[in-house]
Amino acid sequence: MQDHNKLFEDILRGLGTQSEVTAHEDHSVQLPATETFDPTSKFLTFRLSCAPEKGRWTVYPSRTTEKCFTDKGEEAQMFVHVCGHKPLQFGICHHQHGAEFLHKYYSSGMKCLTVFADGSAQVFYPSGHLALIIVVTEENGRLCMVYEDSDAPKQTIRAVFQSDGRATCYHSNGNIWLSLNRLGGQCLDEAGARVRRWSWNSLTHTPLRPVFLSLNKSVGVRVFGMKQVFVSFLAQGQQAKVSVGACCVQGESEADGRTSITKEELLVSAARIRIHMAIQCLHQSLQTPSHPGLARTTLAPHLHDVAQRLQNISAHVMMSDSERASFHKYLEGCF
Repeated sequence: MQDHNKLFEDILRGLGTQSEVTAHEDHSVQLPATETFDPTSKFLTFRLSCAPEKGRWTVYPSRTTEKCFTDKGEEAQMFVHVCGHKPLQFGICHHQHGAEFLHKYYSSGMKCLTVFADGSAQVFYPSGHLALIIVVTEENGRLCMVYEDSDAPKQTIRAVFQSDGRATCYHSNGNIWLSLNRLGGQCLDEAGARVRRWSWNSLTHTPLRPVFLSLNKSVGVRVFGMKQVFVSFLAQGQQAKVSVGACCVQGESEADGRTSITKEELLVSAARIRIHMAIQCLHQSLQTPSHPGLARTTLAPHLHDVAQRLQNISAHVMMSDSERASFHKYLEGCF
């Protein structure tokens, strides 16, 4: 938590002490930290981007940076997710919860699949290496992890799926390939460039074009919708199908109005608002670098509403004194 505090203090301190920067529409701009502006000057000097050096700011053009949220309601929904969830159909397909142990073997006698009574399971490659594992987490949640078939001491993780709808798949080079959350998803190429993006809420008018990924010769991922996400395993005549889509039952918040949000999620949400405030201050500095004494930037109305919701929710979240102090520090200046 001290590291988090230092991070945001450094951001705000940097906004106030670093030299002002300006941005041209098509270029990134860097100005030396020692360079200052004369308030009476009518000219604004700048330098095109060069090799990064210590003590310089770098401002990238807006076309190469993506907005975190495209809709105010969408932003508020991402900041605070107040829906409880129960895993209903997450795990090995066609396996009844509470059923007896299930085992499958390859023709060589090596174990292929083990399913336990609580729904947890293990799938193995013919080599004997772990292919995927399903575990039961706190609050009866589910987690599925897919591994590469490798002789390395520590197997590479190729995908992670959670029953709340969050998921990430990775290219063989370690870069993110597929990312899913409660709002939508996106696909990226091996270099990290986004090639596709969608929102679950918009799919009522435009059906999602299915996404198919082949993590390796035995494991594939198929995405048909928020709740229709599947991992398929096939090797030496044995197969397994795992449902890993969102199993969130909407509208099951606690009767007293409290939410299922954790303190970590609450602190991260508050920190994100703090970052938004810092970015707004930076934009103001970019627009008027010769007038650093302008009035404080006003927080956008929808962010103010989110901050107020976080403030109300915090009363029902257990936190230590230091964590609560950090939470209030993040929201300082929002009200």
